[in-house]
Amino acid sequence: LGTATVMGFASGIASTRFRIPTFMITLAMSLIAAGLTTYISKGRVISQLPETAKFLGSGRIGGPDGIRVLIVVAAVSLLVGHLILRYTRFGRYIYMTGASKSAARLAGVNTDMTITAVLTICGFTAGLAGIVSMGRLGSAQPDAVPSFLIDTIGAVVLGGTALTGGRGSMVQTVIGLLMYGTLRNGLDNIPSIDVYLKEFITGIVLIAALIVNVVFSGKAPRDRSV
Repeated sequence: LGTATVMGFASGIASTRFRIPTFMITLAMSLIAAGLTTYISKGRVISQLPETAKFLGSGRIGGPDGIRVLIVVAAVSLLVGHLILRYTRFGRYIYMTGASKSAARLAGVNTDMTITAVLTICGFTAGLAGIVSMGRLGSAQPDAVPSFLIDTIGAVVLGGTALTGGRGSMVQTVIGLLMYGTLRNGLDNIPSIDVYLKEFITGIVLIAALIVNVVFSGKAPRDRSV
């Protein structure tokens, strides 16, 4: 968790100091993390996990039939994120920086600090998600990153978050996640569709969502009320 947080902070410093787009720096950092993980593990699946990871990923609150811990972790994370974005000055700074860094600077926002803080938080939450995922799968798998990356981007895009910045919310992300999960699970439950065709259909849907995303990003006002 600490390593992921530090890597997020490093991404923020690299992005702000060298003016590297945040999307590109996070992709590059994910490749670095995946490479280090594969090197350290020698490409092997590690099944001996800490009890904390097992509890977060597979544990239940209230006995065997109780609510899963990972649901609680996800709900708390989403709620905290929603409250920060919606009701705090820092949340307003995030939207302002995403919409227009130059305008945010003129308004007195320290955009470099905001970007670094956001990427540090992203590193922390990515590390938390990784721990929960390990516990759910029962093992640490070095090759699991690429599939999760596409799924994450797909859910965010379907939720309507503007890839250009300045528009989006936790509620939209949850809606996008439900839509993407319904799409994937629906295709998986149709045995007559070839597995490769399922990926093709998913890709077409994501392209359509991207087109809508770009069109609305150019027309809709970019502020925290969207």
